[in-house]
Amino acid sequence: FVLSQGIIGDDSGTPKVACPLHKKQFALEDGHQLDGDLSLITFPVKIVGDNVMVELPSEEEVNAILGTHGLRVKHSSSGCVDISNDPLEKEILNGVAGLTNATFART
Repeated sequence: FVLSQGIIGDDSGTPKVACPLHKKQFALEDGHQLDGDLSLITFPVKIVGDNVMVELPSEEEVNAILGTHGLRVKHSSSGCVDISNDPLEKEILNGVAGLTNATFART
């Protein structure tokens, strides 16, 4: 995941990460692209003492979100299309898996 090697900074006070490969910039607060119309998945975080706590979905949901076991292609009229035949991935892509805090990259 290239973005994990991204450059952290801010854009007019908005914390951001810049992709070192594609140079796209994303807001750390909600994942929206600062210089385009893409979005990244985001998760709730909180600071507890010296620890950063990240609330993640189950491993099964994360695998489905990331396409660990499937493929996705961009379709010009309908956005991201799941071609993996994985029912959970299809549920999540269709927005019925209860991940209301998540946004998905449209690539």
